Amino acid sequence: MLTFDPQPLIVATGGTLRQTARMLDLDPANLCRPLSSRQADSYATRLGYHPEEIWGAAWNDQEE
Repeated sequence: MLTFDPQPLIVATGGTLRQTARMLDLDPANLCRPLSSRQADSYATRLGYHPEEIWGAAWNDQEE
C-alpha cells in the first residue's frame, strides 16, 4: 500500500501542523503519520488542491 508524507500538504497550506489540522477539522495527530492514498486525496481536495499539486509524480506512480 502506497502512503504519502503529510509534510508537503502542511507546507502547501503555508501554516503549521496544528493550523492545517484545524483547516481539515482533524486531530493534529492524524497529520503525524503517513496518509493512505484515500486520505491524501480527501485532504488535498478539501483544501482546494489536486493531490498531484501536493505530491507530484508520487501521486501518478500509484498502482490502481
